[in-house]
Formats: sequence, structure tokens, C-alpha cells
Amino acid sequence: MNLFSKMLLLVLFASNANAEPASPPPSQGAAAKQTELNASLMQAARQGNANTISALLAAGADPNAKGKVADIHSKGSNEAWMESALIAAADKGHVEAVKALLAGGADPNQTGAMGATPLMAASSHGSVEAVKALLAAGADPNAQLVFGGSALLLATNAGHEEVIQLLITSGAKVDVRLPTTGDTVLALAAKKGHVNAVKALLASGADVNAKNNEGKTALDLAKTDEIKALLQKAVAK
Repeated sequence: MNLFSKMLLLVLFASNANAEPASPPPSQGAAAKQTELNASLMQAARQGNANTISALLAAGADPNAKGKVADIHSKGSNEAWMESALIAAADKGHVEAVKALLAGGADPNQTGAMGATPLMAASSHGSVEAVKALLAAGADPNAQLVFGGSALLLATNAGHEEVIQLLITSGAKVDVRLPTTGDTVLALAAKKGHVNAVKALLASGADVNAKNNEGKTALDLAKTDEIKALLQKAVAK
């Protein structure tokens, strides 16, 4: 490199060092703002702050934006559900936050990790009012996770009897099975000892004779004498 070229490089370096930082293109600035709004919306949803959610939506936050699972994992919590603000709010049982997001255009049937829906999250949590709000907004009670399983299965597993009844009344299929064992919802309720859930499922036509992967029925798996009596009566019909 000759002397002129070296001097030219030095001049260019000096001018760049003293120059003001270049402003990002308008499109990049808008994208950054949108990302910030969406991240704030997710945080407000986790905290259940409905007023902040409404303000952020009015400012342009996307009610259906999804976050990366890795960005929102939290040790010791069920954050695997949380790929959207609505799923986050439903999973925490923040009813007013759920309502604010739905009012702001959030899709009640959006899916997150493993196909989880807001209704599944609310059903697993046991939030009756959140489940009601989601069903009223058109949430599908029969949506399934990618590996199987539904809102009714999740509610039954946790023993949330009022949620179970709500889902059944809203058309949830009662003979959905656990993908791992082949247990029906009725068998799961019987095994867990949820007597009122068993009553509701029997009243809704659940198949009392259905067998799981090991050839066992709900009666075979029943945990309590009361449940066994209910199932025996149903079998005898």
C-alpha cells in the first residue's frame, strides 16, 4: 500500500470516529418499537395488569404476538405454555387480563408450545371465569395438544370440577384419551378420585366400558368405594 492510500485510510478512520452514530432506518426503528411493545404486553399479561394491557394495545402492541419459549422460561414454573400474552394470562388465572386481551383482538384459539391453547391453560389452572370468558369468545373446547390431550383432560387431571362441567356443557368430547396410557377422561377422574367429575362425565354419556392400553376400565382404576359404586351402577345399566 502506497503512502497516499495509507493517509486516505487514516483520514477516513478519523472522520468515522468523530461522526455521529448513524440513525437506524425508519423501518428498523418501527420494528424495534413494536418488539418493545409486544414484550411489555407479555410482561403485563404475566402480572395480570389489565389497565397496562389496554394501554399497550391502544399504543399498537400486537395482541397475538408470540414470544420465543427460551426467552420466557422461568425456573420452577409452567412457562412452557407461554408463547403469547393470552396464554400467559390464562395460565396464571388473570381473568381481567384475559378479558382485556380478548377485547383487544387476541385470538382465543391461538396456539403456543406443543399446540397449547389459552383454554387449555385456563382449564389446567382452574380459573372458572377465565374459562367462561374464553368459551364466550369462541375458544374450541376440543382443541388438542400435538401429542394428544385436551382442556377437559387437563381440568380432570387437576380435579377442577366446575371447569369440567363448563367444558362438557360447551361441547367438550368426553371420551378423549390420554396419549400415554389410553385412559379416557372418565378413567382419569376415577383414578384420581374426583367423584363429582365422574358423576358429570357419566351424565354426559362417557363410555364406562372403554379400556385403556392395558385393557383396564374406569371401574378397574377407581380409587374410592363411592366411585366404584357409581361405575358399577353405570355398567349394570
